[in-house]
Amino acid sequence: MRISLFKKNFYFDDVVVLIAMFFVGILIFFYSNRLITTDPMPENVFIVPQEFSKVSRTFSTINTGFILTGIPLVNPNENEFVVEGLLWFEYDPSRISSESINKFSFVNGTIEAKSEPKVEARGNLLLVKYLIKLRFSSRLDYEMFPFDDHRIYFILTNLFLNSGESVYTIASTDFIVPKNLLIPGWSCKEYNAMFGKTPIVEKLSGLEESYPQVIFILKLQKNSLGIIFTIIIPLLIMFYISLISIMPIYEVSGVKQKRFNWEYYSIAIGNFAAVLAYRYVIQTVSPQVSYLTVADFLYIYILSTSVIALVVPFITMQIPVKIARFLSFFLIIFLSVVLIALIYILLFVRV
Repeated sequence: MRISLFKKNFYFDDVVVLIAMFFVGILIFFYSNRLITTDPMPENVFIVPQEFSKVSRTFSTINTGFILTGIPLVNPNENEFVVEGLLWFEYDPSRISSESINKFSFVNGTIEAKSEPKVEARGNLLLVKYLIKLRFSSRLDYEMFPFDDHRIYFILTNLFLNSGESVYTIASTDFIVPKNLLIPGWSCKEYNAMFGKTPIVEKLSGLEESYPQVIFILKLQKNSLGIIFTIIIPLLIMFYISLISIMPIYEVSGVKQKRFNWEYYSIAIGNFAAVLAYRYVIQTVSPQVSYLTVADFLYIYILSTSVIALVVPFITMQIPVKIARFLSFFLIIFLSVVLIALIYILLFVRV
């Protein structure tokens, strides 16, 4: 029998659950409108603008630029990205050969398409342009899944140029991302580029070498909430079922007589089975990582509440009715507050 506090069709447990769902929705809404990335940056040595004047006098500089024309693939779960664009270099051919310039590559990337170089003379300098299609991977962090935005980067380098002699440079205005660029399921909110060199590598010969690099950084935010709803909404529904199953599930026929309502208890059993089965769905859409994500923490908590819903009714059968009702109400409030606190910590404190 569901307990009515006001002798009408108004149930305290329903109100508590609805309030909890409201606050959970508010937290998710505010977090979804923020751009937060936890992806690590590469361990490269970058040159700050204040040092550029020293660099330009010491090394042969290669001015670099990239115009992004498309991002046909963004697949963070598989750590696979594809970008298309126009890459150009401006350099002094008396100090650097065109053959060396042409031997550029990308760290953790494969150039799937590369046009013939288009060369233009600009005074004593040469401007070389390439249309490229690049497939690459990036260092990603999935702790916030399914609420994860990502900072991805692709790194231009040249193993035939030594950073002790030559250096790539790039101005902030020479990395261009169109505002109307279409990215399926994502939008590019921020971007920038930095130049520098790889960490020094000691060769077997005893020589120490490093190579010039340019890192192009894109901060991507999810546009589609489909994956969030696929995981979060079913879990919240299961949480609601767990809470209503915690209510005393016996009927009072007299002052001391109690009867176990197996039909009502079957809801808790079915919900527990659904939670166990839903783990397969979460594993299917989640990235394969060794640490726990937001989705994993929420699942563990929902699974715990479904277990509580199975155990509590047997405890309430052994205690007086008033105490059983109080225990049920207290558990509903407590578990609802813990859910709100858990989501707040996962989304706003851990970041």
